[in-house]
Amino acid sequence: MKDPKQNSEQPSGCHTAAAGSAALDYPYLSEDELAHATKALFRFRTLKEARFLCDLVSSQTFDPIIVGIGLIELMVNAIEHGNLEITYEEKGLLLKKGEWQKEVERRLELPEYKSRYATLEFNRSEKHLDLLITDEGDGFDADKFLHNQTHDREESTGSQYHGRGIAVASQLDFEKIEYLGKGNQVRVSILTK
Repeated sequence: MKDPKQNSEQPSGCHTAAAGSAALDYPYLSEDELAHATKALFRFRTLKEARFLCDLVSSQTFDPIIVGIGLIELMVNAIEHGNLEITYEEKGLLLKKGEWQKEVERRLELPEYKSRYATLEFNRSEKHLDLLITDEGDGFDADKFLHNQTHDREESTGSQYHGRGIAVASQLDFEKIEYLGKGNQVRVSILTK
């Protein structure tokens, strides 16, 4: 979504500072531009956008690879479970059949999901990055996944293939991870470079 007030030399999808609280769309900013930012609001819709944004944000941390592993888990959860309403059971069956990505791409084009975006709010302090990921879904009981990391993974649903994303994210380089409200927002705190 291009802001008509943008300088024509700016990359497509980047808003000027004057745009205020408008979310930045893919292709976002460069690593250097983000290195000088204290606040930014990004929105993402697809797996490709989530991967790109994850790499960009992770580049601002001490350990981009480890942070990236946890961050992409949270961002993909926002897309698949939040915005696209793929249930835990559905994902298990889709993974078992090798059809998960195809289903994500199919749902992204359905009228009821096509206009849904997730956002990543970026706030930098002297020593930390505080990130808030929000999706447009109905939320979920995060405590069930944060405090019970040994979920039942029945062969029949294929759930042995997934259900570890939140547990993985909570055990990596995040100083803090917390789900807010109805479970469609997750806040993480990460040490910066």
